[in-house]
Amino acid sequence: MSKTVTILGAGVMGTAMVLPFADRGMRVRLVGTHLDRAIIDSIKASRLHPKLNVTLPKGVEAFHHEDFTAASKGADFILLGVASAGVEWAIGKLAEALTGPTPLIMITKGMSPEPAGLSAFPDVVQAALQKRLGFKVPVAAIGGPCIAGELAVRRQTGTVIVSRDQALAADFARAF
Repeated sequence: MSKTVTILGAGVMGTAMVLPFADRGMRVRLVGTHLDRAIIDSIKASRLHPKLNVTLPKGVEAFHHEDFTAASKGADFILLGVASAGVEWAIGKLAEALTGPTPLIMITKGMSPEPAGLSAFPDVVQAALQKRLGFKVPVAAIGGPCIAGELAVRRQTGTVIVSRDQALAADFARAF
């Protein structure tokens, strides 16, 4: 049985991430943010992402952010692909939707200012979700020289997957 991934964020990078998962036979659900309504409408109408200029494979499901809870049900993992400024919004959406510790991988990069210094977004997201939900959500991050336009046309690239949980990072590495 193939895995199911839900991607939150239908910008160019979130949408480009659809392709490696679909190429591996995964079921992909792409959910736009409140800023992605026109993108999701375009994908639903023609499968075309208007900014990335890529037609998404058949079987990729597109959802508006209001349907994130339904789109995340049964997902083997969730990929967070929102801009850094949208992390707090995404935490709220995740807190509304998650009923268990569904693994989360972030392509969102950045740091959050804290009283004691800076914290990496994966740590911030994990702590905020644990506080709101009462359970720990496993979080990993992916980074590297990957450029959305290159990923969308399937150019070879390199990435690094990191997590404080080495087994989780290894699981995500196998998924990619």
